[in-house]
Amino acid sequence: IALASHEPHKLISRKEAQERIATSLHTALHHLPHDHGIMPHFLDARTMTPHGNDRRSTIDSAWLLTGALWSAAFLQDPFLQKHAEELYQRVNWHSWSVGTPPLLCHGKGERGIIPHCWDRLNGETAFLYLLAIGAAEEHALPPESWMALYSLPEKEGDPAGENTDLGLFAYQYSMELIDSAAVNLRGPSLLVQAREAVEANRRVCQKLSAQFTTYASFWGLSPGDGPGEGGEDCYRIYAPGGTCDGTA
Repeated sequence: IALASHEPHKLISRKEAQERIATSLHTALHHLPHDHGIMPHFLDARTMTPHGNDRRSTIDSAWLLTGALWSAAFLQDPFLQKHAEELYQRVNWHSWSVGTPPLLCHGKGERGIIPHCWDRLNGETAFLYLLAIGAAEEHALPPESWMALYSLPEKEGDPAGENTDLGLFAYQYSMELIDSAAVNLRGPSLLVQAREAVEANRRVCQKLSAQFTTYASFWGLSPGDGPGEGGEDCYRIYAPGGTCDGTA
């Protein structure tokens, strides 16, 4: 929305962008339920109650926090900046981490904390950990959490070397949110990793183009809905090292 108000797009006015973002932040702050700052993954809009198995999601809440902070800074709006900062600083990242050094868990479901953690350094996790480590001291994770992230070891026959069980989107999030030239991120180059993932993704689709006609014209494997049993679509982890059924 912030970008849409700016050159070269100019799809909406700056004033409309500010008003729409302000409404979103007000809703998140005062109407959405939260648990130590983390908000629902899916919400029943009629009852305003969390819906689904993963009732709270650290990555989805982090997206909202980052979008709020980024758009407020981009529009240079003090009102938005104040509310975005309030939304960000109410998150107690300690409450959403496990282990030593602490790693962020995926969220919370009906049975409590989801045991899986964000434990790889890639485009999907980098901005999440920058938020957690850069928070107010009483809520922040230690820098050691960043150093604890790892990449999966190379798998035999793996076209990109690592992380090919992930789809394209996992490599791109942080590229749009972090100025990697200004921030010295220790570890593998996220930009190089993203480039290799895109190339691996394209090669796999080309290789399968004789089996699936979709890939003769289109390519791109990323988690999303695809054909399931009984004719109903279902969410699948489409990736070069995972499910490939012709869905692009």
